[in-house]
Amino acid sequence: MSSNFNDLINNFINDLLGNPYSLLLSIIIFIFLLLLLIATFSKSTRKALVKLKLLEKDESPGKLLALLVSILIIIKLIQGFVIQPFLVDGGSMLPNLKSGELLLIDKITFDIDNLKRGDVIVFRHSKNDQYNGKFFIKRLIGLPGDKIVIENGVTIIYDTKNPNGVILDESFVRFKDNVKNINIILQDGEYLVLGDNRAESYDSRSWGVVYKKDISGKAVFRLFPFDQISSNPGEVAINFINK
Repeated sequence: MSSNFNDLINNFINDLLGNPYSLLLSIIIFIFLLLLLIATFSKSTRKALVKLKLLEKDESPGKLLALLVSILIIIKLIQGFVIQPFLVDGGSMLPNLKSGELLLIDKITFDIDNLKRGDVIVFRHSKNDQYNGKFFIKRLIGLPGDKIVIENGVTIIYDTKNPNGVILDESFVRFKDNVKNINIILQDGEYLVLGDNRAESYDSRSWGVVYKKDISGKAVFRLFPFDQISSNPGEVAINFINK
């Protein structure tokens, strides 16, 4: 349990540092909670909050503070262990996911050992670079035991069903890339991910595998834009072409 709690705290801190909107909102909430705490003991601060219409005349700042803190704790527990909102930032998943889309990430009901090729997952980037600790969203292409070869923009997958290799049909990819190549055999607990916008995606071709322990969850619902609300956001058909 302590490990899960530590992961929750680390995820919360990494999310704040990696998302300026979350950081700004958290600062505003912290300042308001601090003012409520001060108002519990300071009549002048309480009067100021009432004047600003942040507090009702007959409302207890202490009770409101306790209520808000309880709500925040419940929200963070839900985000940490059940379901988490995720804001798509950048164009690495174009055209299937766009920057600014708000998704829900399932963290509890999905079975990490039954992830399928083509699933859209969120994971913590744990490489020694400027993005270390940031959460990425990519498409799962390689599974444990696979051999993946990417050369001249063509992805070839070797697995138990296709020992001689098959070509991944990438008709869902709009912007291809013929420069970044990779040849790798995935070990137990290792996954290979790519962005649908191959030409602009910073993914496994640049930094290698995603480890099982770093996978946060699977994208299951799109909340925003409101005219594009849907389940299984970014879902595409995964087909193969014989070599």
